Amino acid sequence: MNALTIKSIGDCTLAEITELWNVGFQQYLNEKYDRAGEVVGYALFSRSVNDEGLLCGVAMTHCEANPAREDGRDVVRFMLGEVYGPYDAPIERMAHYLRSTNEAAMEALAEAGFEKVFEEYLMVFGFGAQSGRTPQ
Repeated sequence: MNALTIKSIGDCTLAEITELWNVGFQQYLNEKYDRAGEVVGYALFSRSVNDEGLLCGVAMTHCEANPAREDGRDVVRFMLGEVYGPYDAPIERMAHYLRSTNEAAMEALAEAGFEKVFEEYLMVFGFGAQSGRTPQ
């Protein structure tokens, strides 16, 4: 099955679905530890490759430092360097779904030249006894 084949997911075998998921998209969890073996931070990101297998994009969804550490801002900057490098590669670099309250990541991304294009909000509308509302 190649990328130009159009099929409904219901018509695909599990192997074909797995192949589609794995081709051109690789997801990583990068944890870093200090000398004592404690986690200092982590980043969750994906890398996309073109048909020749060359890196063409990186999209990060999480970059967090251990909140117990005083050097959290440095940890975040280090993680961003690992996720988005090499810097001389002509690739697209994106950050999605980061918490706006993650000040260390937001500041480091802004300093690196990233721009906010859109922002997402979680909106909740409750039903049931606790909310006093019932579905119509």
